[in-house]
Amino acid sequence: TVRNKLVIDGDSAAVVRRIFDMTLQGMGSTAIARKLNSEGVLTPGAYFRQKNPGSGRFRKASEKNGWTAATVLNTVANNLSNINSTGYKTEAVNFKSLIYQTLQRKSYDSTGAPKPVGAQVGLGVRPAAIVTDFTQGPLLESSGAFDYAIQGEGFFMIQLNDGTTGYTRNGNFYVSVTENGLAMTDSNGNAVLDMAGNPITFAADVDASKLSVDQFGNFTYRNREGNVQPLNIQMGLAFFPNPSGLERVSDTMMKESPASGAVTVYAANELNSKIVSGRLEGSNVQAADEMVNMIVAQRAYEMNSKAITASDEMLQQANNLRS
Repeated sequence: TVRNKLVIDGDSAAVVRRIFDMTLQGMGSTAIARKLNSEGVLTPGAYFRQKNPGSGRFRKASEKNGWTAATVLNTVANNLSNINSTGYKTEAVNFKSLIYQTLQRKSYDSTGAPKPVGAQVGLGVRPAAIVTDFTQGPLLESSGAFDYAIQGEGFFMIQLNDGTTGYTRNGNFYVSVTENGLAMTDSNGNAVLDMAGNPITFAADVDASKLSVDQFGNFTYRNREGNVQPLNIQMGLAFFPNPSGLERVSDTMMKESPASGAVTVYAANELNSKIVSGRLEGSNVQAADEMVNMIVAQRAYEMNSKAITASDEMLQQANNLRS
């Protein structure tokens, strides 16, 4: 039985004796086949792969494409889970082709005339990048006294616990009591920064309910007489040449990276943007689009799974050939 699973190259009698000896040692047919393969005796499956190198590449390409589809599904799942996250921006997977292997540099037709193209086989695709779509999200009405939404370009600047600056589109802010008076913070207690990159603070005797912000980010205060006074504090907006290159941290917070370019701080009017009070920017995730992307990725995963199964069946049939 073992002998019928082998393509005997060379002295058949010597090979049969080797097989008999290894069988007496308790080795199974698979172990015997591997041993003989290492010595130059090919099983039909190995012989088939040697004569048809594209079969192995086909399986590897299908496996890689399957992992690519899984990456898409993970990205879609993350988008859908953040559909109600304030300031969240949807993500999408970009792909690139893997290397091509040349099977034949020159090819000829039945008459022997050379063809203008050779024969190359691709090895599938892989994720090249997961990019963020920074299109404007809907401005949702909010009951928070210090909730702000950016209409246009720019990011709010937040001082993180480690002293670095984070950037976000989530304008869900609060006025918190600190040792030095009042300060504007996010929901985690991190200070919101002004145009100069300093924490936005107010005197301890300021009535927070009388604070307001205009569309350019300027803070004003209504005194006891009802007069509106400027506080000479302006909320700045950060701008990046390539916002898709920002590094995501958590809670829709991002950090500057070499890919994003250096940050520049502008007033809202300099970016043709507005800071809208009493609103929060909703997620720009489109549920219908994400469901379509999920179905497409699922079908691609199923097709690649079937391709791998078909490749395994072909190799199994070749491995069962008798010499």
